[in-house]
Amino acid sequence: MKKVGKPKTSKRRKPKAKRLTIGLAGFAKISAIEGLHLTREMEATFRTLKRKGASPQQCRAAIVRKYGTAS
Repeated sequence: MKKVGKPKTSKRRKPKAKRLTIGLAGFAKISAIEGLHLTREMEATFRTLKRKGASPQQCRAAIVRKYGTAS
């Protein structure tokens, strides 16, 4: 005679939040819908960072240095 154990139940896991990184062009389009636009100075800053091949961390640090933090 076979022993009958408890049926296996699957644990429900919360789905992990996925990260999405958008580029400057995508961000500009989304911002335009909200009525926000980059100044020429900001666009120049981003172009310079891109041309230099700055990492995301370096970009964030440069932006914080130049424009401060949002509080």
